Amino acid sequence: MRQILLFIRLYWKIFLVIIIGSLFISVSFILIMGKRFEYLFNYGVSRYIAALLLGGIGASIIIYFVFALVRKIMLSQEKGSKIWRMQFFNERLETGLKIVSLGGGTGLPVILNGINRYTSNISAVVTMFDDGGSSGKLREQLNILPPGDIRNCLFALAKSGKLMKELFQYRFKSGDLKGHPVGNVLLAAMSKISGDDMKKGIAEIEKILSIRGRVLPVTFEHAILSAIKSKSKTLVEGESSINKVQGKFYDIFTNPRKLKVNNDVITAIKNAEIITLGPGSLFTSVIPNLLVKDVCNALNQTKVPVVYICNLMTESGETDGFNVTDHINAILEFSSLEKIDYVLYNLAPISPILLENYQHEDAFPVKVDYVNFKKFKNIEFIGDDLVIEENSVRHNSRKIADIIYSTYEKTS
Repeated sequence: MRQILLFIRLYWKIFLVIIIGSLFISVSFILIMGKRFEYLFNYGVSRYIAALLLGGIGASIIIYFVFALVRKIMLSQEKGSKIWRMQFFNERLETGLKIVSLGGGTGLPVILNGINRYTSNISAVVTMFDDGGSSGKLREQLNILPPGDIRNCLFALAKSGKLMKELFQYRFKSGDLKGHPVGNVLLAAMSKISGDDMKKGIAEIEKILSIRGRVLPVTFEHAILSAIKSKSKTLVEGESSINKVQGKFYDIFTNPRKLKVNNDVITAIKNAEIITLGPGSLFTSVIPNLLVKDVCNALNQTKVPVVYICNLMTESGETDGFNVTDHINAILEFSSLEKIDYVLYNLAPISPILLENYQHEDAFPVKVDYVNFKKFKNIEFIGDDLVIEENSVRHNSRKIADIIYSTYEKTS
């Protein structure tokens, strides 16, 4: 059905003219069939001549534009037809799936890189609790929301040229701006220009980068992410400090605990056709979005599939020793989320060389605990080879995008 609608959208002008031609022919038949129309011709023009003229015009229009339609379709098959292919590609993006992706850190942009090849109807919902690195400094010194996760998602969705992307991600190596990416500084400046309004600032940067979709902070309120960890139940304040303290999580929360959700996030969830959660640091990127209660309420009420994309590796200080279902249990335990319909997990082995590198960081592949899958009766588990290996291990964004689309088609 989507393909049919897209075809009509591309060629609606031709179809409209063909319909007009058909009306000419229809009128010509009416003139031939009924004498009651003869009073319209008081100047010596026979209704048969009028019918012939109208019919001829209508037939000529139809024949000409049917040939034009066939010619355009044939041109689309030629390798040299770059303009048509670009038009078709852009139209396909505009009529693509409405996807909401929740996350943060470096995990969410990887997924966005995959799905933005299929649709521009993307709403990337990001956490606003980062207090480390450049984001932490700008947050403290300028009293703005942390721009880092927003910047990474904008970059992933950008259509602008290579130079503009490189500029946006360029990180100063010396001076007072050392460690700050240009994108963070631009977001901070645009926020200030817009009257300390981060929403307007993001919208202006979206225009500059011509992004496919939208980037939505989960909240515009300033908050600190905190956790209670270890056997001594130590209070750890600040997102950047949480994974530095080893031990089990007993609680994770925001201060203040009650945060006002960005209304655009709720609207996006209500209009979505499929929703993804993760990948990314479980306790500092994925769960924090769910600590904004209205987000969980909207997710629990939605009728569309909610897909959790499980991490490839454990993370020291957060998910030590975690298997696939441990990730799910943590989400359900520390948030009010009740609805997860699908879980994507990796089946591909990771090369020994990369494994050795990760072991120095106390990170290991997330184990697949098939025996526990049956405990989650409402969740369908989808395993596949989801790994791309370069200097590090990351998700295969294209394959995940394909799985997301096939999951939607299966449920629609």
